[in-house]
Amino acid sequence: MPTVKNIKDGLGKLDKQDQIDVKKMKVALEMGYDDPVFFNDYFLGIPTHPGQQDYLRNSDPIWNKESKRKNLLVPCNRWGKEQGVNEPVLTEFGWEKIGDLKIGDKIFSKNGKLTEVIGVYPQGKKQLYKMVFDDGSWTKCGWEHLWKCKNRRERFNYKNEWRIMSTKEIVEYGGYNPEPYKKIEIPVVDPIIFPEKKILLSPYLLGLLLGDGCFLKKSIRFSTADKELLSGFKYRHIKNYDYQISNVIGIIRELGLENKKSWNKFIPKDYLYNSVKNRIAILQGLMDTDGNIESSGKIGFNTVSKELADNVIFIVNSLGGKVIKSIKRTTHRDCYRLRIKIKINPFRLKRKSDRFCITKNTYNRLLKKIIKVEKEDAVCIQVADKSNLYVTRNFIVTHNTVLLATKHIRFCFYKLLMPREEMTVRSMADVRYRTLDLSPHSNQVRACFNYIYDILNNRFIIVIDGKRKTNKCKIRALFKSKNESRMIITFSNNSSFNGASTGEDQAASLAGAQFGLITYDECVFSHHLREELPGRIMSRTVDLNAPIDLVATFDRDANGQQFFFGLAKKALAGKNEWYIKTGVYTDNVFIPLEIKEASKAKIMAEDFNLYRQVFLGEAIPSSVKLFEPEVVDQVFKEDLNPERPQVGHDYLISVDWGGSEQGDPTIMMVIDYSGIPYRVVHHEEIKGGSPHANFALLKALKFDYNDANIIMDTNSLGGVIIKKILNDMKVRTYDFDAHGGEKGEALTQLRLMLTRDRRAEIIEGKLVDHNKNFGMLRSYYIGDLEDQLGMYQIDDKKIEQDYVAALWQAAWWLMKKYRKQPEQTYLLNRNRRGKNYATIS
Repeated sequence: MPTVKNIKDGLGKLDKQDQIDVKKMKVALEMGYDDPVFFNDYFLGIPTHPGQQDYLRNSDPIWNKESKRKNLLVPCNRWGKEQGVNEPVLTEFGWEKIGDLKIGDKIFSKNGKLTEVIGVYPQGKKQLYKMVFDDGSWTKCGWEHLWKCKNRRERFNYKNEWRIMSTKEIVEYGGYNPEPYKKIEIPVVDPIIFPEKKILLSPYLLGLLLGDGCFLKKSIRFSTADKELLSGFKYRHIKNYDYQISNVIGIIRELGLENKKSWNKFIPKDYLYNSVKNRIAILQGLMDTDGNIESSGKIGFNTVSKELADNVIFIVNSLGGKVIKSIKRTTHRDCYRLRIKIKINPFRLKRKSDRFCITKNTYNRLLKKIIKVEKEDAVCIQVADKSNLYVTRNFIVTHNTVLLATKHIRFCFYKLLMPREEMTVRSMADVRYRTLDLSPHSNQVRACFNYIYDILNNRFIIVIDGKRKTNKCKIRALFKSKNESRMIITFSNNSSFNGASTGEDQAASLAGAQFGLITYDECVFSHHLREELPGRIMSRTVDLNAPIDLVATFDRDANGQQFFFGLAKKALAGKNEWYIKTGVYTDNVFIPLEIKEASKAKIMAEDFNLYRQVFLGEAIPSSVKLFEPEVVDQVFKEDLNPERPQVGHDYLISVDWGGSEQGDPTIMMVIDYSGIPYRVVHHEEIKGGSPHANFALLKALKFDYNDANIIMDTNSLGGVIIKKILNDMKVRTYDFDAHGGEKGEALTQLRLMLTRDRRAEIIEGKLVDHNKNFGMLRSYYIGDLEDQLGMYQIDDKKIEQDYVAALWQAAWWLMKKYRKQPEQTYLLNRNRRGKNYATIS
């Protein structure tokens, strides 16, 4: 391992505390080099639970000298921050209860943009607390809920420094009714970027009319002494300060505002949930009429319409402002008085607009009081946005919630696996070293990037015995700089962490680089995992014989899921070169027992496959498609090879025609149906090419494989003309469309073929297959066929399905024409739109 002197030289200038630590830590350095768990706990201040410790050590080439250097981590969904299930969250469709959210839903983050929900975790009944802010807004959350906030010191140093505090820590800091010097500040949201909607009337004009317009007569009137407000639309002067607005009465009627009076006016929904510029425009129209601004810059708005007042509050909040509402009681009607703080100029009228200014006073929300309320079912969510902040009731910004990050820090700190002669002959600071984190999602890479930065700067939140605190890192001097746009963190010892999103490029951007560690987070979402893994990723670890970690939680929409499942299943059986660790929810000792039990009962009742993944640690998807992974895996279980024709055997050739140079390929699949199980013995995949050559190849296959029967959908090629060409070539075919064109029937026949004689039952919470040889089809390994079967959905037009199409045609012919099944109705699958059935005979 590197010497203490090399470590010190590599870290460069240290502060006093770190200097003392390095002088005294020879034993600790040796232990941290040998043991990743000790390194995390002692040097980074990051505790790990037993499951994580097991993975860190078994996948580590220093601790485990026999490490395979290829590692699979299949963690289950674990933990987050809780809010009551009825608390509203701002989604792309408006406000929805947080308890109704699902993974994949889009909600708004602190930056005003949509972000994806990537985790939903039921928490059972929790004691909730009502957080009330100075503008009257509030939300309910749990004791452990996290907030991005400032305390008194951070509020008044104007350096825009934020910290993370739990509800419990906030109460401990300032109490339930904090004094002014103990008030906590939380950020307002950036302007929410709703999609622009087509609207019938200029938003600025509508704002003017809602302020000083009259909708009671057959014509729409507007009253003003500021002629500046009349520019931009047609009008007719009536008398004094009254004007008739042209060509709008029909629109006002359609907007539902006809005959509305001052106390029941409102802003139509299409104007509330519209683009930033349109929301600003309608706000400016309202403020130029019923708004006011004092010489000091204080802004106000008055109205006797409660609904209009709430609408204005919504718009100001959605633009990153805040509003304090008060009510002036009168003998006639209550007047709603709004005091507005916003950084966007809410005026166009020059005499008001010129007074607008941004002051030093905070535009954020101040916590006024905390009220203990009733217990409720709670749920926590995790979002993909790098800030981890999402928008809840009244546009309040709230926080949600690191194993790979700690691996990268340790590998870079010690420059693990560098040749010994380099580490002793040369100064450690002279040896360049890099690690790499990959993910198909840039947000996932950014999360690892942010975790490393937070850990090295004592900003990472940890939970011990229900108490939250930040980590205490002993090697802060390791951090040198970061480049967020390029996702690079540079360390003081000439090593660096590099992050990259593979996206659709199959990791092509990595060409030529070598790394001491590569982690591939959420790898199952890669579109090309099978292709990019050996050529583009593993080749980047050759020089140092460095480890690569594939990390993923199974997901129903992941393209590489079936390939990853195959790796995982063989690794669990010890049949490949991968070490695997499956994460179980109960591994996490930091989660209270009552939460574990509540989650277990709920998940088992709702989704047994999810229960198998989360509580049994089985490497299976939590939600399956038409063909379960075990069923797909059964097709390839016998490690077969392509076969040449056998005398006396019967063969079927199933063809799914492509044609274009850039489009779907043509698939020809040869199946031996002389005995059961049937066997795929040969296939061809042809991209584009000459139709004559393709037909010639088909004719040759037919001849080679004992005058094989051919099944295809000739209608997709032009119907009668193609049939004549095939007849001229003396190719005898079965027209797939002859069975009526019912794809559902063919898919059902394929499902029956793949699951024939399967006898499975749940025993003590586990799914047990009693017949290990179920199914009527076997094939040598065809990667594309495996992927397509694993991802197949009946109504999904986005996924490739050429191999499945060839296979279901064959299944239809073999099960219906050849075996002649009796007619029955089967349930194919369930989806959000209902159930899919097929009747087969």
